Amino acid sequence: NPESIGIQGGEGVDELLKRLEDSPDIGVPMNSEMLTSIFRGSRKKKFYLRSSMTGGGKTRNMVADACRLSATELYDLKQNKWVKNDFQEKSVVISTEMISEELQSLALAYISGVEEKKILRNTTTEDEKTRVKKAAKVLKESPIWFEHLPDFNIKEIERTIEKNVIRNEVEYVYFDYIHSSVTIFAEMSKKSGINLREDQILLLMSDKLKGLCNKYDIYMMSATQLNGDWKDAWLRGLQIDATYLRGSKAIADKTDAAMIVLPLSKKEKDAIGAILESGFYPEPNFVTHVFKNRGNEHDKVKVFSHINMGTMRIKDCFVTDVDNKLIQIEKLIIKAG
Repeated sequence: NPESIGIQGGEGVDELLKRLEDSPDIGVPMNSEMLTSIFRGSRKKKFYLRSSMTGGGKTRNMVADACRLSATELYDLKQNKWVKNDFQEKSVVISTEMISEELQSLALAYISGVEEKKILRNTTTEDEKTRVKKAAKVLKESPIWFEHLPDFNIKEIERTIEKNVIRNEVEYVYFDYIHSSVTIFAEMSKKSGINLREDQILLLMSDKLKGLCNKYDIYMMSATQLNGDWKDAWLRGLQIDATYLRGSKAIADKTDAAMIVLPLSKKEKDAIGAILESGFYPEPNFVTHVFKNRGNEHDKVKVFSHINMGTMRIKDCFVTDVDNKLIQIEKLIIKAG
């Protein structure tokens, strides 16, 4: 029976301050400047959850986050030129639905800033074609890995993460979403001899993912679907939080940060009319409802952004509280160490 391990309250505190001075507890940038500021970036040993409705861009957002960290260069649409990425972190996107080819076309669109549908239909201009070709070269040189796990179990997820951590030295893991596969149901009932409910399985899964963050000192982002009640709440302008996660709102208990991304609703658009008058171009079309942010000051906020779903480039507009009142967020600029 191992005893619990205790310390006197101040033990090791000088080392802690020294460590925070040398490298503050700040992660690497996310694909959104506002979210980077709100969450202090993507931090190791932390588990973030970003859920959305079906077709809401869960996997797309993860590919964009991974490219933001790992692509050696990105095409800057403002300056119309290629810019070297200061961050060269190693990342893996583990997808249960999209095959690698689909992740690749998304990555090419993000890196080049050329709409994905143009790439897929081959309707690019000469200039865009050149950019996409260059993006392909960038993708080949970048420390990004893609994995496809169609019918997975928990062992399989663990093995895939382990393989990437050990073989590819990956530190940033994007697992596209927590849902229960046929194999997981079978694996769980065989192991425990009882038939677990879906919500119990999803909870065990998120617990496992959080455990892997600590074990391997990695950052992990995952997602869930939403349950059937989100639409009514969204239409009525109610607060969007863990209540609308599919399977079990307890999944969010295991996370360090949790959010739900939804299109801008009619209610919200009316509520922010005055803010929009000060002029935002392009206007916000999505809202990220942040409902959990452990250890940070802003934990119930809404980030209004314009997300181009064709390139997954995000332009953040402003942040409000849950009542759509404007709040100021101090911008966190993260420089590569």
